Amino acid sequence: MGWELLRKLGLIQSDVSVESIYSNWLLSYSNLLGPIAGIMIVDYFIIKKQNIHLIDIYKVDGIYPKVNRAGVVSFVLPVIFTAFCLITKTNMWVYNYGWFVGSALGAIIYFFSSKHIFQRDTMKEFAWD
Repeated sequence: MGWELLRKLGLIQSDVSVESIYSNWLLSYSNLLGPIAGIMIVDYFIIKKQNIHLIDIYKVDGIYPKVNRAGVVSFVLPVIFTAFCLITKTNMWVYNYGWFVGSALGAIIYFFSSKHIFQRDTMKEFAWD
């Protein structure tokens, strides 16, 4: 970037570097992707036991719900927790290791919420079972 070269030459003064902006962006983005990964892994391997009816994914009245409320809750809660830790500057390790913390929290919350709270929303029973 041009301004980065000018800053390194001492022609402009700035405390902001492109490297810090980029690494903060990657950390923030990984904090969003972590819960999604945990939810997908638990849903496919544990809840649905690697048994997906592909055609029903695209049907309006298929066996899968339009909105998986357990998935939404399991995504939102780790993201809010990470944002709270970042805003309050407490437990910064949660933000720094956001993908791992988010995927673990998302997986745990999804497992329990889909088994106990939103069990009817996860998936209707398969017709061939």
